[in-house]
Amino acid sequence: MLKARLHISTGLFVQVYQNDRLATTNLVLIYNGQRLYARDQLDGVWHRHTAAAPDLHDTSAGGRRQVELSEFLNEVEAVLTTMGLP
Repeated sequence: MLKARLHISTGLFVQVYQNDRLATTNLVLIYNGQRLYARDQLDGVWHRHTAAAPDLHDTSAGGRRQVELSEFLNEVEAVLTTMGLP
């Protein structure tokens, strides 16, 4: 199991959680305690929480696609740029 936070600025961070035994991965961008964007794998099945609707599961083909951490961080950079955050 791995859990790590990559701090960007005060109240803004990326949290990475992975548990290989449970086939669970959570990659999430958090700002002031709220999820802004995420990609999750539960029991080996991926879904996305878009910046436009972070509380909903996007199970479209793009939402179900597995991503590496580096790709997720590129997506985070795009979200931050769109939202005008540091």
